[in-house]
Amino acid sequence: MPGTPANPSLRNVMAIAQALGVGLDEIAPKPWPDLHPGHGTRQ
Repeated sequence: MPGTPANPSLRNVMAIAQALGVGLDEIAPKPWPDLHPGHGTRQ
């Protein structure tokens, strides 16, 4: 839907990496976001 975030599944992210011929670490954000509860932008 327009206006909603596109949150791809891990399977889709892996498929994109495979199609690009790169590893997951090459397409992941750097530095890695802190995903511990209370440390992200959304709680």
